[in-house]
Amino acid sequence: MSMTAFLRQGLTEYGLAPEEGQLALCGRFAEMVLEKNKVMNLTGITDAFGMATVHFLDSLALHRCADFSGGRVLDVGSGAGFPGVPLAIAYPAGEFVLVDALAKRIGFLQEAVGALGLGNVRAVHGRAEELAAKEDWRGQFDWVTSRAVAELNVLCELALPFLKVGGRFLAMKGVESDEESERAERAIGLLGGRLLSPVDYRIPLTEVSHRIVVVEKIAETDRRYPRRFAKILKAPL
Repeated sequence: MSMTAFLRQGLTEYGLAPEEGQLALCGRFAEMVLEKNKVMNLTGITDAFGMATVHFLDSLALHRCADFSGGRVLDVGSGAGFPGVPLAIAYPAGEFVLVDALAKRIGFLQEAVGALGLGNVRAVHGRAEELAAKEDWRGQFDWVTSRAVAELNVLCELALPFLKVGGRFLAMKGVESDEESERAERAIGLLGGRLLSPVDYRIPLTEVSHRIVVVEKIAETDRRYPRRFAKILKAPL
């Protein structure tokens, strides 16, 4: 089966009925990722089933937490473009900004977004902790997403300053992340957030279960945060 065939089947399990044009865009993006992967380390997943499940269906599980239409979404540490690009394809009325600290990855994403004609996506090279200090970035987003592997307290210091009050940070984690969430509660409070109930899900066509940790922004983040990244890592909140 093709990547898009696996994707269509998996989305049916989610109760979603994508348009053929959206499936085609996902297929084209997958091809671009795999082609660029020959010269740049973007993913260790290169088979059709893995691309559909590990990358696209996992990314689109975020539909359980929000309807991103009409909102502003920031994907921090976007890497090869997941979950940002699949979400942008699924929600053409949303505005998506993809940020990564590696210029080569952002160069690829800019190229891919242009080739796909995704006018609702902007890929920006930069460090989250530096961008969050700028007035045109701070407090400007309805949602922040991340599949990054950093600890939740670290991710929250990078993500929460970007959110409007009332916005939500959606951190994609494993189901065994209870202790990590507990360790992050102090940091979340200091940053103006509160931990909500997580959303667990099974990736369609697999027996793999993941979790979306949901953090709501309830107050403005103190201007002291985020700190320099070296400080964040050395002395996490």
